[in-house]
Amino acid sequence: QCPTTTEDREKMEVIPYRSAIGSIMYAMLCTRPDVCLAINLEGRHQSNPGVDHWTTVKNIPKYLKRTKDMF
Repeated sequence: QCPTTTEDREKMEVIPYRSAIGSIMYAMLCTRPDVCLAINLEGRHQSNPGVDHWTTVKNIPKYLKRTKDMF
């Protein structure tokens, strides 16, 4: 969920959410089209990401690492 309190918004301001999305998009475009849906869904929240969104974005590189031998 998107943050509703000022405290939650301030907490998310210091997290590099947009940078992480951009880095994963680079990997997606160059080698891994299987993460396209996840990036699309999480990219929608770039203007107001919540802690749950950040957790999901952190899990995408873990998925990429676990499945690197599949492609």
